[in-house]
Amino acid sequence: MNTISKNNFGISFSLPTKIILERHSLEKLFLYLKENKLTKTLLIISQGALERSPILIKLFKKINTITEIKIIPYIIKSHTKASTEELLRIKKRLSCENFDSLISVGGGNILDLGKAASICIDESVQFATLVGSTFEHVNKKLFHIAVPTTFGTGSEVTKGAIILDSSNGNKDGIRGTAIFPDIALIDSTLGHTLPDNILCETIFDSFTHAFEAIQAVKQNRFIELLALESLSLVNNVVDKYSKGNIDDQFYDDIAYIALLGGICVCHNSTCLPHRFEQALSPIYKLSHGAGLAAFYPEWIKFLIEHHVEKPLPNDITQGMPLNEYVEKILIKLKLNTLIDTLKTLDITPKNISKRIKGNITNDPLVNKIGNEAINLLAINYLGKR
Repeated sequence: MNTISKNNFGISFSLPTKIILERHSLEKLFLYLKENKLTKTLLIISQGALERSPILIKLFKKINTITEIKIIPYIIKSHTKASTEELLRIKKRLSCENFDSLISVGGGNILDLGKAASICIDESVQFATLVGSTFEHVNKKLFHIAVPTTFGTGSEVTKGAIILDSSNGNKDGIRGTAIFPDIALIDSTLGHTLPDNILCETIFDSFTHAFEAIQAVKQNRFIELLALESLSLVNNVVDKYSKGNIDDQFYDDIAYIALLGGICVCHNSTCLPHRFEQALSPIYKLSHGAGLAAFYPEWIKFLIEHHVEKPLPNDITQGMPLNEYVEKILIKLKLNTLIDTLKTLDITPKNISKRIKGNITNDPLVNKIGNEAINLLAINYLGKR
């Protein structure tokens, strides 16, 4: 069974980011700074990344000591959201000194912050209207090297950054070609120190990007091929994880899957689970991957009930219906009970609908039954009207 329509010849692909996917590639960071004639860099890094990998600070100090390149840390506290408030602080720091580049090191939250920060010094970027805006071109941009330490979001190769608008508490994307990182430096060895819960959640995040690239209304034959490649690898990774067979190749694979997922997001976008997670993340404590795991079962059920699901090849689903296939992945990753956490949220379905932002028409349910899909899912998630 093949999901790709033979009549679907549409191919559109653009990725200006230079991709370096290699074990220990971070150790060559100074070479990439030097070859691009960069001399003063603001390092945006999460406290969590520093605590998990103390070697990072040693590396940056070494670069400062043996080269003329200066790397100045800007440490983001744990649980700090990528927000307009934080961006404003970064902008003030950038304005005080003559920086020519940024390095963002962390999970998707930190990389998104770095992408937005790379254009915030341009006069056209106004914080009052920043969230939800698109920037295809800016006159002033800092060279940006994105270094993921978790492997799920694929943010290192996307032209979107999810930012919390501190003025109203809503989350939405900043989008456009201008915010692509200049270099994605993907070092799979950084995944070795990931806590178990983050590892599970990021693997599922990668899965959703490939899965939604196929289910999305927007179609691209080339991207669907990448999505199928990713799903095949996800199956293998999930099996290895469930058996405790975690080795260097495992980390290489999750880094590669995240990269493929980011390319899928960049070109085919995502569906309603991402819109719901984006809307509710300011009011619950679930991570992005855990939130997606909570939203997925009901969404899959609705796809099947309304006959809008796109089948996957049997060698990927192992002959199972989509709902059973996804449930099996959730069970193996120990994420199958998260849906219960949604029932405890103090919010109404109507208020959830108001918080939904971004492109919803890319979802097959919305394409079939309209905005009522959002209301029906919200009722099911909360268990109340």
